[in-house]
Amino acid sequence: MKIFENLPLQTFPSASATCKSLNAHLLMIKTPEQQKVISNLLSTIGLVDNIWLGAHVVKDNVLWIDNDILKYANWAEKGPRRKAGYCVQMMSDEEAQGQWIDVPCGRKNLVVCQGLSQVANKNGYHYNYYNVPFIEELKRIKESLEKTENRLKELERNPIPMGFIYTQLPGQTDPSCLWPQLSFEDVTAEYAGYFFRAQGGTSSAFGAPQEESSPRLSAVFGEHSYEVRPTLGEVLLRPGWSGNVFAGYEPQSGTGQGWAVMRFKTDAAEVRPKNMAVKIWRRC
Repeated sequence: MKIFENLPLQTFPSASATCKSLNAHLLMIKTPEQQKVISNLLSTIGLVDNIWLGAHVVKDNVLWIDNDILKYANWAEKGPRRKAGYCVQMMSDEEAQGQWIDVPCGRKNLVVCQGLSQVANKNGYHYNYYNVPFIEELKRIKESLEKTENRLKELERNPIPMGFIYTQLPGQTDPSCLWPQLSFEDVTAEYAGYFFRAQGGTSSAFGAPQEESSPRLSAVFGEHSYEVRPTLGEVLLRPGWSGNVFAGYEPQSGTGQGWAVMRFKTDAAEVRPKNMAVKIWRRC
């Protein structure tokens, strides 16, 4: 099939003569499959002119120029009118692209020839050769690009995926203000009472609750002392044994004034509330 894109638009008789001069004929579409290929071609290369088909009205009947009757047709809503001197054109405008209508044969349309046996440049005419399998491949590429474009548009409308969790810190913006086109559900109650800590170190496994903890007294020791004066007042407890803490006076003896003292042993437990380990991610 050859499309003469730089040839002046021609009437039906002139277009038919042009194709005959190249041992070809005007385009004949006899099956839905052929129509689909041609419609895809029009869409792919963006033709803006209507195309003559090799069909015309003969005694109120529409026939192909090889005298076959039209067993398949892709008529537009207005056609066919079956008037004498009318020939069939295929429309290229977007709303009716690929549809047929019969119009006066004297109208001028784009010349499309079918059945050319070789590429030629005759009488100064320049034409382009379109290989149907290649056009089909272009169609597939176009569909793939359209899917990609639709996906990009969807990402513009929905820039974050479903299930995304947004943690709002004091003084920070509500997510519905950051993404007004999206809907957010407040799920704070599902995590009520939990503190969160970064995973690692002495934390629990990711997502596992960790009970509260704090250092506790694990042992108490009491004795009498006559040598070291005990500490008076508050004692700062650290992991391990404390120093002697004053607990009272002992009666005087031959060795002098004595004291009752106590010592406290504290374990080395971590100070923490009930919590859950979390992971922290940064988009890269």
